[in-house]
Amino acid sequence: MSSPNTQLDGLRQQIDSLDDRIHDLLIERSGMIEQIIAAKGDGQAKLRPGREAEIARRLVGRHQGHFPAPSLVRIWREIINAFTCMQGPFSIALSGAAVDRRVRELARDHFGGTPERIVVEDTEAALQAVIDGDTTLAVLPWDERVGEWLGMMIGAAESGLRTCFALPFVRAHAGVGTAAVAVGRVESEPTGSDRSVLAIDHPTIEGREALAAAARQAGLEPLDGHRIDCAAGPLWVLEVAGRPEAAEATARLRDALGTGAMRVVMLGAYAEPIVLSSEEKAGA
Repeated sequence: MSSPNTQLDGLRQQIDSLDDRIHDLLIERSGMIEQIIAAKGDGQAKLRPGREAEIARRLVGRHQGHFPAPSLVRIWREIINAFTCMQGPFSIALSGAAVDRRVRELARDHFGGTPERIVVEDTEAALQAVIDGDTTLAVLPWDERVGEWLGMMIGAAESGLRTCFALPFVRAHAGVGTAAVAVGRVESEPTGSDRSVLAIDHPTIEGREALAAAARQAGLEPLDGHRIDCAAGPLWVLEVAGRPEAAEATARLRDALGTGAMRVVMLGAYAEPIVLSSEEKAGA
C-alpha cells in the first residue's frame, strides 16, 4: 500500500504535467497570434469587446467543478489582453484622484497587468488623453461623477469616440450596477445581448418616466435613465436594449421628445455583463 506522501507526490506530478500542458497551449496560441499579426501587417492592437464578451459567456456556460467562475474569467481576460498587446500599442488612461481608486481597481481586474496604464490628474484629463489619441482607452466613473466628463464625451462622439466596455463585467447578482465605463475609438460587435447608451440635452424632461415613455414611442426598449448635472447644465443618459442604428434611433428619439430636445447623441454600446448564479459564484 502506498503511503499518503507517495500519493501526494503522484498527484503533484500530475499537476505539474497539467501545468506543462496549459503552458504548451499558451505557447501554441501565441504562435497563432503571431500569424494574425503577420497577416494584418499594420502593427495595431485590435480590441474586440463583443468577441471578448462572447468568449467569457461561453466559458462560464461550460464551466464545471469548484474552481470559481470569476477567477476563470479573470484568467482569460489576462490572456486576451496580453495577446492584444502583442499586436500593437495598447494603453489605458486613468484618473489618479483618490476618489477614483475603485475605477482603477476595476480597470486592473478587466484589462489585466500588461496594457500600459497612464495615470493622470482627473477624469477630464483621462478622457482628453484618449480624445488626443495618446491612449487607446480611458476608464471613467459611471456614478454621480459622470457629469465631470459627459459634456466632453458628447463633443467628442462625432470623432468616433464610444463607450465600449461596462465594468465590472462579471457581477455577483443582478443588483450590481455599472461602476465604470471604458471609452475609445473602438467598434464593439453585437453579441445578441447588448445595451446602447444615449445622451440627451433636453432641459424640460419631467423625469425618468417621461424619458422612458419617449423612448418607447421611438421604438426603443428603455432599461435605465437618469439625470446628470454637468457644468453646462443638466443632461440625461438613457440606456436601451440592443444596438439600434445610431442615426435612426437618435432621430426617432428626438422626434418623440419634441421641440425641447436640443441634442440626442449615441454614446456607444456594450455587451450585457455576466450575472452569476449562486453555484457559479461558489464554483460548485
